[in-house]
Amino acid sequence: MYSRLDQASNNNGTSPNQVQAATLSEVELQLTSSYAAQNFDRLRSVTVYLIDAQGARSVLAQTTAIPSGATRLLLTHGGPSMLSELKAGSYYVAPAVELQSGAQLAGDLKLQLRYQVQARKP
Repeated sequence: MYSRLDQASNNNGTSPNQVQAATLSEVELQLTSSYAAQNFDRLRSVTVYLIDAQGARSVLAQTTAIPSGATRLLLTHGGPSMLSELKAGSYYVAPAVELQSGAQLAGDLKLQLRYQVQARKP
């Protein structure tokens, strides 16, 4: 994932140097399938990792509480600060989905991330 902190800062009348905090505020995982009965019931857990330029991983969000029949999961977690990764310009966000033993999941997964960034104007 490429960070567009410079562009976003300019749009808000700030600069990247004024950014004080950046965290992942919400992760949405949505399953769409042509199979009518397909849902997240076969899921054991979902973990979203932040991977920096050196390959170090940290957990941004995680859940093991999967509601029965769900086709959409919402994970909220402040997680670790992403400030150094945003200022560095590039990082990876990698979701990991663990299925129950012997289970299969067919369909398209959509991952949407929402961030909260705080900056101080001069």
